Amino acid sequence: MMKGEFEFVIQDCNKIIDSNGFIGTEATEREMHLKYAYLLRGLSFIAREDLDHAIRDFDEAINLGESALSYLFRGVAYFYKKDYSQALKNYTLVLSLDPSDSQAYFGRGYIRFLMGDLQGSKEDYAKIIELNPKEGGGYAFRAEVYKKEGNVAAALEDFQRAIQIGPSDKLYLTRGVFYHSIEEYEKAELDYIQAGQMNPNREKEVKFLIECLKSCKTKDCLRGIPIYAWQIRIKDQAFRYEIEFLNL
Repeated sequence: MMKGEFEFVIQDCNKIIDSNGFIGTEATEREMHLKYAYLLRGLSFIAREDLDHAIRDFDEAINLGESALSYLFRGVAYFYKKDYSQALKNYTLVLSLDPSDSQAYFGRGYIRFLMGDLQGSKEDYAKIIELNPKEGGGYAFRAEVYKKEGNVAAALEDFQRAIQIGPSDKLYLTRGVFYHSIEEYEKAELDYIQAGQMNPNREKEVKFLIECLKSCKTKDCLRGIPIYAWQIRIKDQAFRYEIEFLNL
């Protein structure tokens, strides 16, 4: 949905909230209607980048009854607001109510990484791996933490596990950039090529990175990868986080 389309959602939620959850329904039903109206309107405010209003709506939903979902959404809002301490608190509250919530572990693990708590971040990603052994996300994100620590062998092992579980062009690009950063140029090029074969839409990006490799091999790199990372920030938000993780 586009930002403008969320206006219709907000208007519908306003009607429910203004009518106190629809007059005439049972009290428990009214509270349920109100709670979900606040949650849905809060998510719509996040989509509009109106984070303060989103947080107030999630506060109202929580006042009507604690739930892991309410704390998760409020944590997301605080994350986008870059209030990492509050985001961390909310993700922890989610896990106190639902210790198996993988999204909360992902969110908390990433925030801990940003705040420099690398051990805590690894523990959260390890929990994701325990909960979802057939998914590669926990391995991929933990690999970035190992890279930050300078543990190249552990990082590459986790990247390999992530790719074995769920190969994707983004994973190959991410590992390729990692190889690039540690001057494993031949392996980086193989990963870039594999990413391009998996997703032909990446052709221009792959060609750019391979050109960077050629420059780096001749010690005339001119820091091409950070330029590439800047370009990716505009084009692909999901890959942006992976690039930023590499701290190049």
